[in-house]
Amino acid sequence: MDAAHIRIKLVRAAAATAALLSLSAPIVHAGPGDGAGSSDNTDPPPGQVLVEPAIDAYASENPVVFLPHQNYRTIQALWTSQPVSEVVVKVQDNSGEIVWQGLDHGVGKFNLGITYGHIYHVWVCRWQDDDSCSAVVITTVR
Repeated sequence: MDAAHIRIKLVRAAAATAALLSLSAPIVHAGPGDGAGSSDNTDPPPGQVLVEPAIDAYASENPVVFLPHQNYRTIQALWTSQPVSEVVVKVQDNSGEIVWQGLDHGVGKFNLGITYGHIYHVWVCRWQDDDSCSAVVITTVR
């Protein structure tokens, strides 16, 4: 075997070794500010979708505790939307009846009358975006 054939075999072996090593190597991507000539461009790569953080909806008390002689209490329904945006708030009781509905900005609260034995659903959705809703279920106990 001459020197040219030996070189070809060595190149092929090196290529095969490099291919096998690349299969087992972790994938690493450079982030903004990594290395020379990098940019601080924070736009997502094509194909990625930016998702707004969830709206945080909660109640000042949940479950709502009633004393034996109580049938009605007032608590606060609260929400936080980041980034601050307009939200639609809807409250339904367990019969499906809308108890309250309104429009507010990203951080809000309102007093909500609770009747013992009812279950309430508080829905907070970004204005004109029904896919970004958060809900809290409020229950009652004695």
